[in-house]
Amino acid sequence: MRKKIGIFSGALAGLAVLSFVAFVMLTRNVIPYGTTISGIAVGGLAKAEAASLVSPAYLAYENTALTLEKDERTVTATPRELGIAFSVSETIESAYALGKGKTLLGTLGRTALFLARQKNLTLKASLDDAAFDAYFKKRLASWDQTAKNASLVWSPSAAIFQGVEEETGVIINQSKLKYDLLKETGMLSRGTIQLAMQEDRPTVTTAMLRDAQTQANDLLADAPFTLVYRDSRNATSSSTVLTQREQLYLLEKNQLKDMLVFEREGATMRVRPDDEAIKNMLIEIAPAINEKPKNAVLTFEKGAVKEFVLSQSGVTLMIDETAERVKNVLFAPSKTDQKRIELAITLTLPEIRTETIEHLGFTALLSKGESNFAGSSAARAFNVKLGAKKLNAAIIKPGEEFSFLAAIGEINQEEGYQAGLVIKGAQLVPEYGGGVCQVSTTLFRAAILAGLKITERFPHSLPVQYYNPQGFDATVYGPHPDLRFINDTSSSILVQTKVVGTKLYFELYGTPDGREVKMTGPVEYDKKPDGSLKAKFTREIYRNGELAKTEVFTSSYRSPSQAAIVKNPLE
Repeated sequence: MRKKIGIFSGALAGLAVLSFVAFVMLTRNVIPYGTTISGIAVGGLAKAEAASLVSPAYLAYENTALTLEKDERTVTATPRELGIAFSVSETIESAYALGKGKTLLGTLGRTALFLARQKNLTLKASLDDAAFDAYFKKRLASWDQTAKNASLVWSPSAAIFQGVEEETGVIINQSKLKYDLLKETGMLSRGTIQLAMQEDRPTVTTAMLRDAQTQANDLLADAPFTLVYRDSRNATSSSTVLTQREQLYLLEKNQLKDMLVFEREGATMRVRPDDEAIKNMLIEIAPAINEKPKNAVLTFEKGAVKEFVLSQSGVTLMIDETAERVKNVLFAPSKTDQKRIELAITLTLPEIRTETIEHLGFTALLSKGESNFAGSSAARAFNVKLGAKKLNAAIIKPGEEFSFLAAIGEINQEEGYQAGLVIKGAQLVPEYGGGVCQVSTTLFRAAILAGLKITERFPHSLPVQYYNPQGFDATVYGPHPDLRFINDTSSSILVQTKVVGTKLYFELYGTPDGREVKMTGPVEYDKKPDGSLKAKFTREIYRNGELAKTEVFTSSYRSPSQAAIVKNPLE
C-alpha cells in the first residue's frame, strides 16, 4: 500500500513539474503574471498590450499638478514643468525581463521565485537639470535664506573699513527634492512632497577678513599721498623755478578706498590694488598734463628767419608705468614714510626746435600762393582760417611727399569746423568743412610756383568763383582726391600761412637750389552756354638758366547747373 501511495505521489509531483514547465513555456512571451507597473496590472500581457495600458496613464499624469510644501508655503508644478520625463518602453522591457533566464532551467527557477513574491515596478523617470533649475529659480529660489558672507564696508563718518559679520542661511535641499520627485512620480503619486531644508554656511567669515581689514585701514591712515608732476621743460636750474612748475594731485582716503580690492587667498582674505581703478584715476588727470609738442613759430624778415615763440616738447603721462609706481608705494613690503609719487612722463620733441633753427635751411622765400575768399559765408570764412592755421609751421623734409589730407587731419565738427548746407539727393543737409578747398587751392598755387613735383592734383568738377582764374585750383575730399607734392629740394621747407582781410596766403621757405619757374596762363577755352569750360596753364622749370622741364596742367569743368549732383561740400 505504501508503495502504491509513493508511486501515486511521485506521479502527482511529476505531473506538477510538467504542468509548471508547460506554464512557463506558454507564458515565455508575456510579462510574468502578478507584475504591476506603478500599480497598473500588466502580468500575462505582451509588451505592446502593456504599453497600451501604461502610456495613457503616463500621458495623463505628466500634466497633473503636484504640490511642493514647506511649512505653510505651497507651490504646484506638473512633472513636465519640473523637467521630468518618463520612459514607458524601458519600464516595460524591465517588466518583461522578470522571470526570464538565459536557459530553460534558469527561467524555471526565476519564474518560481517571482511567483512566490511577485513584483511592482515604478515607471522609469529622468530629470532634465536645466528645466528643473529654471523652475526652481522662478518659483522656489525666493524660499531660500542664503548665507551672507562677512564683508568690509566703508564708513564715511569713521573713514575706515568696518566689518559686517557673516550669517548662516537655510536653503532647500535640491538633491533631496530631485530624489523625492523621481521616486513619487515613478509611482504616479499625486501626494504632497515635503521640501527638506539644509544649512547654508558662509564661505567668508569675520576672522578671515581681519588681516585684510587691518592692512587696508593702516594704508588709509597714511593718506593723503601726493602725485607729483614736475615740469622742467625750458626751466633753469633754479629751485624756485622748478617748484613753481610743480603740479600736485592728492590721493585722499575717499579715492584710495576705491583702489582696493579684497579677495580670497586660501583660508584668508587679502587686500590688493585694483589696477583698473588706479589707471582710471590717472586717465582722469592725464588731460591736465598731456601736451602736444609745439614748434618754434617763425617769421621771415629781411632775408633771415626770426623766432617769436619758443619751441616746447610735448608731454605724455605714462599710465602703466605710473600705476606701477603708485602700487609700489601703497603696497611697499615694509613700512616707509614715502608719500610723494613722481608721475612717469615721456617727452616728444617738436619738429622745429629753437636750438636747431639755424640747421633747417630756411634761408629764403621760395614762393607765395594766394587766393581770395571774398563773398564767403561766415562759416566758410571761419573754416578757411581754421584749415590754414592747422597747416601753419608745417615742415616738409627733403624727399618727403606731402599729403594735404594727412597733414590737415579730420575735417569734422569735433575738429572745430563749422557746417554749411549742401544738397544731397532732394534734401539740404549740413556738411562740415566748407572752404577747406580754398586752403588746398592756395597751397597748390604755392607748390606750383616753387617748382615742386606735383604727384596728385584734381581740379574741381565745376567752376567756382573763389578760385578765379579757373584752372589754377586743387580740390580735396578724403580719401581722394588729395593734393600731394614732393619736396625735391635738398633742404626742409617751412609752410607759413596768413590771412589779410579776405585774402589767404601760403608762403614756402627753404634753401634755393637754382631753379626758376615761369608760368603761362591759366587760360580758359571751349566755353559753353551752360557754363561748362576747360582751362590750362603751362609751367616751365629752369635750372641755372637752362629749361629743364615743361608741364601742362589741364582742367575740365561741368555746367554749374549740375551742382546739385556733384558739388564738393569742402568747396
